[in-house]
Amino acid sequence: FFFQGQHRRQLFSMVRGTSRQTRKRSAKANDIEDLVNQPRKSTRWEPARWRETWKNISRMRANRDAPVDTMGCDKLAKENEDPETFRLQILLSLMLSSQTKDEVTAAAMERLTDRGCNLKTLLTMPEAELRDVIHPVGFNRVFCVHTPN
Repeated sequence: FFFQGQHRRQLFSMVRGTSRQTRKRSAKANDIEDLVNQPRKSTRWEPARWRETWKNISRMRANRDAPVDTMGCDKLAKENEDPETFRLQILLSLMLSSQTKDEVTAAAMERLTDRGCNLKTLLTMPEAELRDVIHPVGFNRVFCVHTPN
């Protein structure tokens, strides 16, 4: 070889990506108990003042007085329906709620449930009638096109 002694060791360590010292350090293994009992160091990046922001949000939401708390998608389905219809109503309210205020979604779901919001009713309902029922929802045309008739 062209390299002898220390130069050869340096070349091999560059190729392997490890130095002699690193290999010596890694050979000295710690007990798993020692690793578990050590305090964890937080090495994750945190946005500036996010803990303060989270505390403020938690304090503001403590009263649970936002519209989503009374008219959220989980509140719009009728609990006395059979499980399949209940899940369908939750799915419909979720689909209608995208980029729509909770009050508007709640009103549209109420009009749907007044007409009998179940799979059979939705499949037999004409597209124009369905569009009228959910009209205030921002994307009612798109919803009616993608809902099977």
